[in-house]
Amino acid sequence: MSEREREVKCWRCGCVFLAQEQPVSGYDSESTQMHYHCPICATKLPYCRGLDPKDVSKLVPGTTILALAALLNWPAIFFQALAIAFLYGSAALLARQ
Repeated sequence: MSEREREVKCWRCGCVFLAQEQPVSGYDSESTQMHYHCPICATKLPYCRGLDPKDVSKLVPGTTILALAALLNWPAIFFQALAIAFLYGSAALLARQ
């Protein structure tokens, strides 16, 4: 089996088939409606393009930037948490009086 071939297992009948052998049904939109049909029981199975090495190489820089931004944002997040705690505590004290 080459690296581009992918097996799909039907959750209903347990049939295993190669995704490349079955036609893709549905249409491609923002929330994709593309799916396979099981050759035995015709159950709809989700279509997954899979990850190529090119896709993974695009994810790593974005994830790194996101982690760096979160790390640099910790002081602001901490200050906001202190402000919210102060306001909540003040409201709780005023509600008791």
